[in-house]
Amino acid sequence: MTARVIVRPSFAAGLNPSGSASIIESMQPKTDPAAHEQRDIAEVARRLATRFPDAPPDTVQAAVEQAHRRFDGAPIRDFVPVFVERSARDALARP
Repeated sequence: MTARVIVRPSFAAGLNPSGSASIIESMQPKTDPAAHEQRDIAEVARRLATRFPDAPPDTVQAAVEQAHRRFDGAPIRDFVPVFVERSARDALARP
């Protein structure tokens, strides 16, 4: 039989008396959202460069940047990389 170890976390660790993270703590972003978005946009550019191998890399990057600029000032950023990829993909697919 395995012994159970009960660890009581301290309140200083941001946990409530039940031992779980408070709602406020669990809602805090773990990383900088702007940095996360930039990483996603860079990944979009890599995917599109693979999808359109005949397009010059500068053209792919320009399409991604132009699509990304359309969302400057948008208050909700969660889906910006998805919209940028769709828009840039459509622009690159046009003859």
